[in-house]
Order: sequence, then C-alpha cells, then structure tokens
Amino acid sequence: MLAALIRLDHKYELPSLHEQAISFLSKYYTTDFDAWVDGTNATHWRPQPIHAIVAIGIARLTNTLSILPAAFYQLATLPLEELLAGYAAPAGESGSMPTMTWRRLPQAELLLCLELRDALIALNIETAFSLFKAPTSPPSCTTRGHCAMYFRQLLEYAGQGELPHTLASSRALDSWLPNLEQEHAPLVFKHRSACRNCR
Repeated sequence: MLAALIRLDHKYELPSLHEQAISFLSKYYTTDFDAWVDGTNATHWRPQPIHAIVAIGIARLTNTLSILPAAFYQLATLPLEELLAGYAAPAGESGSMPTMTWRRLPQAELLLCLELRDALIALNIETAFSLFKAPTSPPSCTTRGHCAMYFRQLLEYAGQGELPHTLASSRALDSWLPNLEQEHAPLVFKHRSACRNCR
C-alpha cells in the first residue's frame, strides 16, 4: 500500500503526501546504525525482509538513496532461494478475483545483492577471527588461559554451524553475544564460560 501511494504521489506530483510516505519508508530503512541494532526503527512498522525488493525500486524511482543500504542488507541476509524467488503481490482485480504478480529484483540489482552477500560473509568471518582467535583479555581477567581457550572453542563451533551466529552467515551486523549464552552453547560449554569481564 505504501509503495502504491509513493508511486501515485510521484506520478501526480503530490509533494505533501510524497514526503510523508518517503519519511515513513526511510524511518524503517534507516541509516542510523544504533536505531537498526536496537530496533527503534521498527517500533511502528516492520515489513517482511523480502519486501525490501519494493523499497529498492522506490528508492531508485524517487532518488532516495539513503534507503538502499538497509534494504540491500535485508535482502542479502535472506536464504538464497527466497531472494531468487521474490514474492507474490496483488497486481489488481480481474473480475471478482485479485490477480497476483511476482516481485523480483531486476538482474543488475540481484547481481549487486549477491556481491554484497559475499562481502558480508567475508566480513563476518574476519570479525569472528578478530574477536575470538586471540582475544586481548582485559587487565581484570584472572583466567587468561581459560578464557582464550573458551573463545577458540566458540570460533570452532561457529565455524561448524553449531551456534546461532555462524561463521558462514551473511548477517554481519548481528551480535555475537547469543553464541555465549548457555542455552545455545554446545555441551562442551555447559560448565565452562569466559569470565564476565572478557564477555
């Protein structure tokens, strides 16, 4: 509905409605990293990740390029089959039955999204190794050898896909803290953990 309104506004040059609609869209597809991470960008509206396909189209149509980073990120973190399939959206009425059309990324946007996906996976791996391969313990750590071993094990299990945030994930902006939570950690961690300061 929002996409249809923006296209209508753009076509018939209705500036007040156009600005309100773009503002609404830009609030969710924000460039404010803190708002994205803590979810304040989605307090009133949270579209499905696949709907970022339409957000990208609107961003190009209206030259609202600030929407693109968050929209592309959402699409790049989807399962590949879901990204390629797109989604069905109402296209209008045909007799008494609404007709549906498939919304997919244009080829150039899809290639850009796949390149981003690869870059995010590489960044996620680089971040994990920076954090866990040889972490610098704070001066207050009294179990340096133990904590270093714990983080190396976290890295190993993340590489094997056995923790919520895996090495092969394209969700490079997600927190690594869930990997340290006892309910997610593998059995080998049940009675061991890093000290509070290292966490």
